[in-house]
Amino acid sequence: MLANLFKPKWSHPDPEVRARAAVKLDPSQPRQHLTLKDLALLDTSPDVRRVAIAKITDPEILMQILDQEPDTALKERSGERFCELLLGAGNPTALGLEWIKRISSEQTLKLIILKSQISELNEVALRKISDQQILAEIALNAPLTSIRQLAAEQIEAEQVLEELYRNSRGRDKAVHRIARDKLQLLQDSKQRTEAAIKQQTQLLHNLNSLVESDDRLHFAIRLQAISQEWDKLPLHPDTELTVRFTQTLQAGQSISDELNAQQEKLKLEAQAKLALQQLRQQLSSQLKVLRERLVQDCHCAEQLTELLRELTHLTQSISEIPEDEALKTAVQEIHQTAQAALDAWAVIASDSDMNTQSTDSQPLASESNDIEQQLHALNAHVTRINWPQALPEPDALQQIKQQIQSLRAEQRSLKQQQGGHVSQINELLSQLETALGRGEARQAQKLEQDVDKLVAQSSQRLPEAVDSRLKHIKSQVLELKDWQGFAANSKKEQLCVQMEALANSDLDPAQLAEQIRDLQKAWKELDATDPIHSRSLWQRFREASVAAYEPCDAYFKAQSDLRAWNLAQREQICEHLETYLSQIDWEQADWRALEQIINRAKGEWRRFVPVDRGPGKVAQKQFNQLINQADAQLKSHKEACKVMKQALLDEAESLRDEADIRHATEQIRQIQQRWKETGVTFRSQERILWQQLREHSDYIFARLKQEQSSNQQGKRGQRQADMLLEQLHSCLHDPRSVAHSLICLKNIQAEIDALELPARQLEEIQQRHERLKLAIEKEIALATELLNKDQLATLQRLSLLCEKAEQSLAESDEPEQDHLQQLLLATEETPQLKAPYSLLIQKRISTIQSVLNQNSDIEEQLDSAYESARLLCVRLEILLGHPSPEEDQAIRMEYQMQRLQQAIAQQSDSTRLKDIRNLELEWLTVPFAWQMDDLNERFNDLLQAE
Repeated sequence: MLANLFKPKWSHPDPEVRARAAVKLDPSQPRQHLTLKDLALLDTSPDVRRVAIAKITDPEILMQILDQEPDTALKERSGERFCELLLGAGNPTALGLEWIKRISSEQTLKLIILKSQISELNEVALRKISDQQILAEIALNAPLTSIRQLAAEQIEAEQVLEELYRNSRGRDKAVHRIARDKLQLLQDSKQRTEAAIKQQTQLLHNLNSLVESDDRLHFAIRLQAISQEWDKLPLHPDTELTVRFTQTLQAGQSISDELNAQQEKLKLEAQAKLALQQLRQQLSSQLKVLRERLVQDCHCAEQLTELLRELTHLTQSISEIPEDEALKTAVQEIHQTAQAALDAWAVIASDSDMNTQSTDSQPLASESNDIEQQLHALNAHVTRINWPQALPEPDALQQIKQQIQSLRAEQRSLKQQQGGHVSQINELLSQLETALGRGEARQAQKLEQDVDKLVAQSSQRLPEAVDSRLKHIKSQVLELKDWQGFAANSKKEQLCVQMEALANSDLDPAQLAEQIRDLQKAWKELDATDPIHSRSLWQRFREASVAAYEPCDAYFKAQSDLRAWNLAQREQICEHLETYLSQIDWEQADWRALEQIINRAKGEWRRFVPVDRGPGKVAQKQFNQLINQADAQLKSHKEACKVMKQALLDEAESLRDEADIRHATEQIRQIQQRWKETGVTFRSQERILWQQLREHSDYIFARLKQEQSSNQQGKRGQRQADMLLEQLHSCLHDPRSVAHSLICLKNIQAEIDALELPARQLEEIQQRHERLKLAIEKEIALATELLNKDQLATLQRLSLLCEKAEQSLAESDEPEQDHLQQLLLATEETPQLKAPYSLLIQKRISTIQSVLNQNSDIEEQLDSAYESARLLCVRLEILLGHPSPEEDQAIRMEYQMQRLQQAIAQQSDSTRLKDIRNLELEWLTVPFAWQMDDLNERFNDLLQAE
């Protein structure tokens, strides 16, 4: 204890003693200055160090404390002392700039800025501060306006900017404006980032769908379009999406390369195929020329020999062409015909004596035996010649046939000289010869039987000539039977080969069954005229038929099973729907759920096709009855909702003249809430009633705004005018429909007229309003030019008549003819509509007539109309910038690709409002659109979307 009495008090164990000693130290004395330094840096008591820091006059020591001290309070006290020294210096700017460059403590820099009014010094210090909260304090509390604004400009954190925006209100307009503008920029940047990420996500989804889809039509163009859309994005904020897109794009590029390779391969194959086709055409042309030459040169053996040599060369060329049996068969037929003609000429040349005899000798009337012999010899000669039927006969052959005709005429003359019975026999024999000459086997058999009957009935012996002739003709009949049987067997073998070939055919089962039936029909027709019935050939044909029909049997069984399964599903739908409807408490029904279930049931019903006609018709009738039952309840509910909403509408209309506008506003809000709680009525009526309520509401709110605006002037009125003009600008560039644009013009006109502004501002606002109004009216005029008022009324009337006719077709087996007659009369009496609406509505009418005449199935027409309506919804969503449902992304992508191709070919000059109007008019021409509740709601919601 005594030792402490001799120690300096600044080294005393008691912190209070050391603190009092530190207060007495003089920093101007070197030893005491060092003591203060040690106390400020090393003392264990924060209080002692705080006192020592307050006595220090050396900025270097303070800066050392600022860099090393972990205690925030001491660090802040060092900064305050540093600021005192800096601001107390004789030349604070030059000295301060040097010191500030060495300061790392942002709190110290903040103190300098808050205590100093030296602009240059504060700006240098401010540039070294990054802490957002410190910058916000400076922006609120710095003594210099420029420094406050500069600090506000350096703040980037959104939360800090929001606090600064709130705290600066009423204190500093410039800082408040800067915070507001930066918040707006951040919000815009955030929205752009979100939009870019959304676009990235959508493009990545489209790219994945394209790569994973089996549809490879225009793959490279679609892939390039997606890649170009990605490259057009202003920024790529999501690195993960960028990486995934790059990887998927590489996979798509690989697919594109494979498709290009396949296209190149197909191109080479097409070129080879084209070259082969050209060669075939060339050979076919040569073959045609040789066929014509054969007809011309068939009367000269030397020319036939030359022609055969050319045919031999052509046959060799054709044999080198793969898989061209038609040409090979054709050249073989021509070659065989030419060879047969040459062989016939050889026979004619070798039997020249017979030719001379046939031309010189003339038979006598009494030499009937000689006539028979000559006829036999001449016929044998004609048979040996065997001239091809496809070629014109030579003169020598024609002379022989003329001789035969002369001999036969002589025979008939001799027959006429004989008695009546023999005359009949001869007549029958002549007919028999004619039948034999024509190859009519069945007629020859009948005539032979008639001759045999007459011979059996004859009591006298036939003359020798008649008997000989009879025997000869019978032999010819036998020959014809043998030939006929041989020819029939040959054709039956061909039918067997064809049927056996079908057993391993790759044909569609339906086509295969049709060919099997054709072959069986051909067999039946051939077998009816065949005098010889081969059991082995029939067994072979039958076994081949059974083998060939096996795939057809499986196919038709599968088709039968599919129809049975579809029918079972439809019956199950009826059963579930009937159960659901029977359990509904119609006093407390969930009408929206009921409508959704009905729409879902209709959609499921359309999925399960085809079904067997008879049972399917029964199920369809049951389904229609259930749907009609539900629709009747829905209709009753919607009628009740219509009555309640009409009452609310009348109540809202009565508020328009209410003196207390605030009370009227509160009442209209309550009416709007009650309107939402009331169920939905018919879609067309709902839109009209809601529009009327909106008009009353807008009128009352406009009165409220007018009353409120009457108490405000200057910037508030200007902002209100800017908002109205922005709405008008949005109506011009992002329209919804002609009706929406007209209402927008009307409402905004009323609000512009109600503005109370200084004359100069009001004139400027009215000028801007007039320019936008003229632009919108121009767009409306372009849209309404599609159809004038009378034509629009005509189209709407035809659409309504079509709807009634379609309901009649869909809801009963026997449609009401009145609706159809009215529709046909309206079609004849109404003026001609403009294209394309005249064609579209006529197509809808033709669809009704086709279903009525049973030329087409109503289910098929419903499916086709449903797809058309889906496409119209997708087109409207593209125009309005709305997303399409997931199940319609493929349709949207395909339509956008078509638009891309059209844009490459020509630039569209149509306006968006005109395009929307066109889609509304096209919707009126969609068949059975009244039955598509889901698509109706989707289409109308798009037109009414805000």
